[in-house]
Amino acid sequence: MQKHLPAQALLHRAEYHYNSYFAVQPEGHTLADAMDPRYWGHFKTLKQFDIIRLRAFDGSYDVMLTVVHPMQGAAVVEFWPKVPDMEPQPERHVEVKKVNGKTVPRVDHTKATKWRVIGLDGNEYSRGHETKEAAERDMGAYLQSLGLGSDAVNPAA
Repeated sequence: MQKHLPAQALLHRAEYHYNSYFAVQPEGHTLADAMDPRYWGHFKTLKQFDIIRLRAFDGSYDVMLTVVHPMQGAAVVEFWPKVPDMEPQPERHVEVKKVNGKTVPRVDHTKATKWRVIGLDGNEYSRGHETKEAAERDMGAYLQSLGLGSDAVNPAA
């Protein structure tokens, strides 16, 4: 039996629902930098399935990226087009960095918020956890949602 794409699948032009952007990376920035979810964290308007054309300052690459998972302080991107049998994407690791003098991501405690998770951008991701372990589990889920395992944090930074 012949399969067909449902008619309602093409009701709207993609440009109506998704944005496309173009950026030239400054000197000293790399394609590996762009694959770190934090690289895009300050762009609050990125939506899932937006397309970013990214060109190196020196023209050494010019690629298209799809936003697959935008969230507070981060956005996971992947190369477009994505086709079966592509080489697997490199394993992503997050180096612990300092934002406002404190490491991120992290779990910490205050009397007002109880245990909380501070995200990659230094802002509070979640709060109100009764135990440190519960907050650590939530941080693991947060990192996994970014395409990173909870073991992906590299505290050597």
